[in-house]
Amino acid sequence: MNLKSSESNASPTYSVVLPVYNESGSIEHCIQRLMAVMESLGQSFEVVFVDDGSLDQSFSILEKYVEQDKRIHVVSFSRNFGHQAALVAGLEHASGQAVISMDADLQHPPELIPEMLKLWREGNKVVYTIKQTAESFSPLRRFAMKIAYALIRATTGLEISFGQSDFRLLDRVVVDELIRMPERRKWLRGLVSWVGFKQAAIPYTPAARYAGIPKYSYKKLFQLAFDGIFSFSVLPLRATLVVGFLAASLALFYALFSFVVVVSAWYGGSSSQVPPGWLSIIMVVLFLGGIQLISIGLVGEYLGRVFEEVQHRPVYVVRRRLGFDRKDTRE
Repeated sequence: MNLKSSESNASPTYSVVLPVYNESGSIEHCIQRLMAVMESLGQSFEVVFVDDGSLDQSFSILEKYVEQDKRIHVVSFSRNFGHQAALVAGLEHASGQAVISMDADLQHPPELIPEMLKLWREGNKVVYTIKQTAESFSPLRRFAMKIAYALIRATTGLEISFGQSDFRLLDRVVVDELIRMPERRKWLRGLVSWVGFKQAAIPYTPAARYAGIPKYSYKKLFQLAFDGIFSFSVLPLRATLVVGFLAASLALFYALFSFVVVVSAWYGGSSSQVPPGWLSIIMVVLFLGGIQLISIGLVGEYLGRVFEEVQHRPVYVVRRRLGFDRKDTRE
């Protein structure tokens, strides 16, 4: 396919945002498939790649395509800031009336975009996708993901389905609201659900990665789950308060029981019936100590997020921008 150039500086109808991290093996094939789909729509569009500090040749490949096609733009980070930060940067740099976010590894099929746009034209402000199969994941990974989604739904009240991904379409009004939110650590899946508006879902079967290896480790998956819980709910703090009351009540009942036993033994004239109590004391101390440490840890997690917010550091740092005004705006 011959890449075309567009001379118009008007805002495009559609924007496609793609975070990139070490995807040199799939970028070119992704661009070919994506551009074919977008050109078939007959509307103006732009493609915004966000290079999240790639260590391979991803940026060099993107730089070559920017020179060939004025519809392709690149934002390059100074280091790896994470997938969510790359998505936020893409939304902030996109100017289309409908903004589609997807991965560059081709597990998100570009051929699904026309169906997403059809639902958007019917009045839906958000069109999100749900994986219909998770066969590519190990049983342990599927189990961990299901537990994470169940905890998020139970603690936050957000309607986030298992298998929901960052492959979605957002209307301009939704994008503007997400950008306007001042928080530093944005968990977009939760925010998209929280912001409301009319939403629709599309089931799809994810394809195998065209090249490379998965970037989401178990650590990152759990971090994503924690972000969802701690960003949208204070239920963990309230749960520790309830557990604290229960622990105090159990301790009070046990103290009353021990007092009755001691008094009964004293009046009976037999000291041998008085339980030594060492094991019970150790168990109570360890139990209460564990509850206190968990409570301090939860409070620390919330305070740590407050600490990050009050520092007012940017979500990401841009090393270079390519293609937005046909100049390299940053060295």
